[in-house]
Amino acid sequence: MSAPTDTMKETSVNILPFPGRSRMSDELIEAVNAAYSGGEFQHAKDAARLIPDELVRKIAFCGTPAQAQEKLDWLREAGVGAVSVFPLGQDRRGTIARFAELALERA
Repeated sequence: MSAPTDTMKETSVNILPFPGRSRMSDELIEAVNAAYSGGEFQHAKDAARLIPDELVRKIAFCGTPAQAQEKLDWLREAGVGAVSVFPLGQDRRGTIARFAELALERA
């Protein structure tokens, strides 16, 4: 597993209150919640290790603008009305601006 995937896993811990959206079993959600019951972000590593890479790839926004737009469309179709953006990399403000453009494009 790569460092970016590890970081994305740590941020993914916060979606677990939505089991129908995450497609994780109730048992896995309970295990993740037990490992990280709303603690500080830096303590999310133990819980993050339990989250499958497949889920991270499914919910993380990465790749081309077209790929990000496809994921936004998928989330809208699934009934998700809001997302949290936690940009990684050097140009965090630029990432937020580009994401906002995509999100508002079809709003």
